[in-house]
Amino acid sequence: MFKSQHKPFSLSLLLLGLLYWAFLWIRAFQNPLVFDEATSFFSYIQSGNFWPGSAYWSANNHLLNSLLSHLSYRIGGMEEWVLRLPNLIAFPLFYFYAWRFLAHYKNRELLVVGLIALLAAGYPMEFFAYSRGYGLMFAFMMAAAYHIQQLEAKGKLSSSWRFLLFASLGILSNLSWLPLLGFLSLMHFYVLWRKKPSAKTYLLIALNLIPIAFALWMSFELKAHQQLYYGGQNGFLQDSIGSLIQVDFGLIPLLLFQIFILLLAWIKRDHISQPFAWFWVLSYWLIPLFYILGHWLIDLNFPFDRGLMYWSFWGIISALPLAAQLWQKAFLGRVYWILACFIPLWFLIPKVSLNHSLARSWSKEQIPDSFYQSLAEQEVQSLSGSYLLAPQWNYLQVKNGAAVPAFQKSKNIASQFRLSFAPLRLSPEYDLIAASPSENLFLLQKKENIAWTNSSHGSIRDLSNHQEGKQLFEWSKDSIPQALQLQLNIQSPEALHKLAIAFQSFDKEGNSIAFEAYEARHYLSPSGGWQEWRLFVVLETVAPETEKMKCFIWNPHSETFSLKDAQWRTLRNAN
Repeated sequence: MFKSQHKPFSLSLLLLGLLYWAFLWIRAFQNPLVFDEATSFFSYIQSGNFWPGSAYWSANNHLLNSLLSHLSYRIGGMEEWVLRLPNLIAFPLFYFYAWRFLAHYKNRELLVVGLIALLAAGYPMEFFAYSRGYGLMFAFMMAAAYHIQQLEAKGKLSSSWRFLLFASLGILSNLSWLPLLGFLSLMHFYVLWRKKPSAKTYLLIALNLIPIAFALWMSFELKAHQQLYYGGQNGFLQDSIGSLIQVDFGLIPLLLFQIFILLLAWIKRDHISQPFAWFWVLSYWLIPLFYILGHWLIDLNFPFDRGLMYWSFWGIISALPLAAQLWQKAFLGRVYWILACFIPLWFLIPKVSLNHSLARSWSKEQIPDSFYQSLAEQEVQSLSGSYLLAPQWNYLQVKNGAAVPAFQKSKNIASQFRLSFAPLRLSPEYDLIAASPSENLFLLQKKENIAWTNSSHGSIRDLSNHQEGKQLFEWSKDSIPQALQLQLNIQSPEALHKLAIAFQSFDKEGNSIAFEAYEARHYLSPSGGWQEWRLFVVLETVAPETEKMKCFIWNPHSETFSLKDAQWRTLRNAN
């Protein structure tokens, strides 16, 4: 990147990248999973079923991330850092191409300022330490941008081929940057068209349409399956800009930086020797137009925070080609340029956090392992909390395997323990047991033990290599117990996927009005053998229109399992 006389400078930048990579590794080890990570694990990574068409349709299935994380899981097991390994490995690729992109302008100060500004982007950069598609997306996006830059500067078609490779990998990692991919592709077409057209040129243009067509197909399929719900209908300014500001992406200083560069470049436009630099900035400002037109044409939602995260991140990258030319002219003097390019840093440098997310919306979803261990060491009767915490707790259960009852998704039931977002003062019936490092999540214990009394009890006959479902109970409206306790031993020759203990409520006409399934894969280790499965399900908050409730073993995929020593009790709250 630099000649031998610049070796100390290059080594210092290499050290900067290595230190930041070490920081990401520490975060990957110490940060608990967030909701999207745990959901992806159970839906795609654990099973290995992530291919479009055969897997459950969800925007949470970032295809390349699911594939690579599944391979990591198969090789290294269930440790959080193992699932995050693909994104951790993607960071050196990102840093390498960011360095090369900036080094192209042959300006040391700009190189240092640009790299620091990117690393200081806070919340977007922490995705390199999560098992999501965003870290991979940033790495491939940066690589694609570099090869567009080199194609325009040197005209070698090898850069075009590499752009297609990284653009394709990027869209397989995350669909959210499709608008930016579209504008980079237009830049790609423009550069190719300016050069002498040939058969190779037409082939490259045709091949560039493939990742775009794939992303559009995936997007329309997701919309048809009602999975593009993460967003709003109130407008780009209110929904998208508002959500970015709310989660503190540093959007305001980035917008100011972009506007500052644009104004100065327009004033000094006669001195811009490389007009292609305008295309980079234009790609940033046209992205909002994509969402406005998409909303008008197909009722597309305006994306929230991380759905538009690439846009605020691109705000730094896209301004640098113009900034490089203005810097070289030294219109304001070098010191003023350094200050101007450091504008994003005043707001982007976050409070350093090693054990929780920088975004409050995610930090409150992260359940410390200490929460689980504190309950694993005692006799737990029941546990409940928000649905946003269920997959993370289930992950800890499968990973650690203590005899703790399955997590019940409800915030308003009489359970012994509760995971709560609310401070203790909002939970007067509970004592505080522990708080998460971010102090956004609390483990609470009920002050007075719940006095459950037996209504009835019994056993369930043993089953051997059973491949069907089985009804366990059927209650009329007046006979529904306030709680059901189940304790059984189960075995399966293969990892279970959809087998569950299910509860279903019906109205007078026999229509299903509520369904809740406690899936075996959310509780049992995939290693096999006989395992104990415990449930304590509080049923005291059934819908008023309920006329009948059934409890049954749900086996929609006819999975093979065996059952023994199954005991049950129905209970009523004596309080």
